[in-house]
Amino acid sequence: MAIYLGIIERPLDRGGHSVYASLVYVNQQGEIQSVHRKLQPTYDERLAWAPGDGNGLQVHSLKQFTVGGLNCWENWMPLPRAALYGQGENLHVAVWPGSDHNTKDITRFIARESRSFVISVSALMSKVTFP
Repeated sequence: MAIYLGIIERPLDRGGHSVYASLVYVNQQGEIQSVHRKLQPTYDERLAWAPGDGNGLQVHSLKQFTVGGLNCWENWMPLPRAALYGQGENLHVAVWPGSDHNTKDITRFIARESRSFVISVSALMSKVTFP
């Protein structure tokens, strides 16, 4: 099993003073392969989260797939999608804390635009979720 996990990150390698909405890819061996910091926080997020960069826009081999992912509203941004398509992405993971209302149309559009599979993940977890 491999996983994309949305987290709030405060990286020490950047001084530990900023927080980022990050998407972490963990491979089948349990190793962190990439950390993508959300390019542009949206709306109220800008009060707390710093803008990221394109360093984490990477795809990964997973069996017969080349998997990539974007965090929340980035899925609506054409250039990050194009960056992943250009690397051969054929399985896209769209991570959302949102609802079907905000995600249904773009999820279908990404599948048609990229001619690939799309998994739309919408969930929030907190410490109380786990026993």
